[in-house]
Amino acid sequence: MANPLEEMYDYERWATNAIIAVIGLVSAGIALESFDIENPLSDFLYDYYIDPVLQESSSDAGYNVPNTLTYAILLALFAISLAAWLRYLGIDPSDAALLALMPYFFLGCFR
Repeated sequence: MANPLEEMYDYERWATNAIIAVIGLVSAGIALESFDIENPLSDFLYDYYIDPVLQESSSDAGYNVPNTLTYAILLALFAISLAAWLRYLGIDPSDAALLALMPYFFLGCFR
């Protein structure tokens, strides 16, 4: 990129790569399960993430520790990556704009 403001900092690149890795793992787990291939990734994914969401629609399944921690970590990674994405789009990615998003972060984490 020619403009230095459009380049990602190392921590933003790391956060974006972590988000991409999580998307890849979730996609792989769902794809392997749909092809009826037994594997620990699909079992873990369905036990802790997908089944609780499906069960909550019919009863009070609630959250568990692994999915709550994962959602909080992913939300923090998205907040870090958001500055780079906003900067790339030409929107003000200042600290004030990111601090304005913090109430939503805490609402999601501690709800």
